[in-house]
Amino acid sequence: MAIRVAITSGNWSAPSTWSGGIIPSLGDDVNASSFTVSVNQPINVGSLYSTGGGIFFPTFACTSITCTGDGIVVGTFSGGGAFGLINFNGAYPLTYINSKIIGGSAANGFGVYVQGGSILVFNGDIIGGTNATAFAINNVAGGSITINGSIQGIIAPAVRNTLATTVNITGSVSGGNATTGYGVSNTGTGTTNITGNVTGGVANGFLSTGTGLVTCVGTVTASDSATAINTAGSVRLSTPCINSFNFDAVDCRNTLVYNSSAAVWSFRTENETSGYKKIYSSGAAGNPIEANVRAGVTYGTGFTGTLEVPSQADVLAGVPNDNSVGTYYKTATDIVTEILTELLANPEFSTAGSFGKLVKDQLDSKSSDISKNTNLISAVV
Repeated sequence: MAIRVAITSGNWSAPSTWSGGIIPSLGDDVNASSFTVSVNQPINVGSLYSTGGGIFFPTFACTSITCTGDGIVVGTFSGGGAFGLINFNGAYPLTYINSKIIGGSAANGFGVYVQGGSILVFNGDIIGGTNATAFAINNVAGGSITINGSIQGIIAPAVRNTLATTVNITGSVSGGNATTGYGVSNTGTGTTNITGNVTGGVANGFLSTGTGLVTCVGTVTASDSATAINTAGSVRLSTPCINSFNFDAVDCRNTLVYNSSAAVWSFRTENETSGYKKIYSSGAAGNPIEANVRAGVTYGTGFTGTLEVPSQADVLAGVPNDNSVGTYYKTATDIVTEILTELLANPEFSTAGSFGKLVKDQLDSKSSDISKNTNLISAVV
């Protein structure tokens, strides 16, 4: 491992580009100095940085940039708004950046500047800089960006996106220690998918003035200074949301909550010092399902029960039914009347001389007595 410094603008693969004529290799810390280094091959080093405004310019032959040490460290580099320490200015095919990226301390101190509709995959933590415009990743193009790692705003957002780019994040997203230090700052209309926790700091974990969709599978927690997710678009959630005393977990145009047992919204009132109240999403633990709500009754939003409850008159007297008891009861007369009705409907009991006719006549003649004394039923039979 050694420090390798560019001494002229040229290709990474050319010995003449480097001091001592030695091409950087595994574990080396590489300084672009004041030159433009065209990265014309996959590279694997310890770190990339620049002490004189120089940049690393990947070509289409560079399918991966790997830093196993300190990572991509912007430091005092400033691209003047036109360049990043790593500069993608075309529609690059699938390219991997396997490195921690730390934004700079000067204005426009971008770590990675994306100016073309590229397909980029970042594997590593992304940390904003200590100047409000020193974004670790600054995307001003289309394409797609995938980030596998934690995202932390500082004074600058860790990630800035300005176009209809699809952004996929697997890892936590946190706001920083200044009002400008968003974890992700978005002005585009593309979709952002977050699989991980989103947490507010002094700034929002995720801020978007664009109208794109944000999906989140992870706990969303506001701080006492900012919401975790603040967007002009829609948010789709399937996991817990936790408000603070002062701020909601989510502030958006439209909140969509998946039917998930994990989707629980918790909040505290201003004068509470501990504990949370909880609002559950439809179908979550603590709420009934449709089969347990009376048929035709609307519960919540778009939730109609299907449980059929018999009337009290159809339930045996004294048996619990709904919030009362059944009232169904038959006297001996009711029983005889039903039997007679059934006999009249059967031809066998209307044929003269038949046994059925005899039974029917005896029941008919004794029905008035049966209504007075039910003990006569056995005599008739």
